[in-house]
Amino acid sequence: MNPPTNGGFQTAGSTLASLVKAIPFGTLTIISIVNLFLFINFLSSWGLTDGLCLSSTSTVHGVFTHIFPLMANQFVHNGIVHHIIAILFFPFAAANIESEIGTFPFLFLFLVGGVITSIAYVCIVWFLSWFVPSWGTFCVNGLDTSFFMFLYIDSLSDHGLIEITRRFGLQIPKEFYPVPYIIGFAIFVPSTSIIMHICACLTAFLYVAGFLDQILLTTRAVNSLETSGMFHWVCQQPTFVARPGSVQLSPDLPMPGGFDPLLDVRRPTSDRTRPSFLSQITNSLQQINTKSYVPIQETQADPLLWDEDTERIDIDSNHSPNSNQRVDN
Repeated sequence: MNPPTNGGFQTAGSTLASLVKAIPFGTLTIISIVNLFLFINFLSSWGLTDGLCLSSTSTVHGVFTHIFPLMANQFVHNGIVHHIIAILFFPFAAANIESEIGTFPFLFLFLVGGVITSIAYVCIVWFLSWFVPSWGTFCVNGLDTSFFMFLYIDSLSDHGLIEITRRFGLQIPKEFYPVPYIIGFAIFVPSTSIIMHICACLTAFLYVAGFLDQILLTTRAVNSLETSGMFHWVCQQPTFVARPGSVQLSPDLPMPGGFDPLLDVRRPTSDRTRPSFLSQITNSLQQINTKSYVPIQETQADPLLWDEDTERIDIDSNHSPNSNQRVDN
C-alpha cells in the first residue's frame, strides 16, 4: 500500500488559488476597498462606520449633510463578523454579474444600485418610524446590500447560485430565491436590516424589468471608457472583463436594458478567455463527486484502453503504405 501523500492539501490549495484568480477585477476592487475601510476603522475606533452608516431619520432631517452615506454605506460594517460574512458571500453573486455585463457597467450598477437601494430604505423606514420610532434611528450598512441585489438579478435570470442550488436538488422558485439568505443573515448577523435587503431585491427587480435603462451606461460610454488612456492599465489587467456584445449593439442603446440573457445578447461560452468564478466552483464540485478509475492489475494492460488501442491500430492499418496496393488473385 502506498503511503499517504499531501495531494489533497495541494488540490485544495490550487482550487482556492484558482477561485481567487477567477474573481473579476471590479469585484476584487470593491472587496479591497472594503478591507481598506476596515483597517481605517481599526485606527479610528470604528469612527468610519459611525460616519458612513445610513440612518433614516438623520438622512430625512439632513439630506445634504447625509448624502455621502447614501453612496458609501456599503463599504463599512458593524463588526468583524458582519465584515467577514459580507465579503465571503459577495463574490458568489457579484462575480457572475460582472462576467456577464463587463467591469465598467458592473461598477456603475454597484454604485447606482446602492444609492437607489439606500433611498428606498430611507423612504420606507421613515414612513414606518411614525409607528415604531426606534426604526428611524437604526444604523444600516454593509456589502451584503449589493450581494442581495446581484443575487436577485441572477436568480431572476435563472443562472448563478440558483443553478448550483438546483444541482443539489433544492427547487426554490426564482422569485423567492433570496428569502433563505435574508433569513440566514437575520439569524447570524442580527445587525443587518431585513428591510434593506428587501429594498436591494426591489432594485434588482427594477433593473431586470428595464426601469433603470435610462440611467445606466450606454454602449458608447462603455466603449469610450475601455479605449480611454486614463483606464489603460485597468483594461489591461487579466481579470478585467470587457463589455460583451458591445460591437453588435447600437452605441446609443442603454446598458444593458434589464440583463443580457433577457436581451439574448449573452456572450457565448467559447468567447470567454477564462472560467468564471461560479464555474470554477461547479467544476471543483464535479471533480470531488467524480470517482477516479484504478486498474485492477497494474501489470496488465488497462481493459478500458483496449477500444482506444484497437481504433488506433485500425487507423494506422488504413494509412499504411501497403493498404493502397491491390492484390490480384
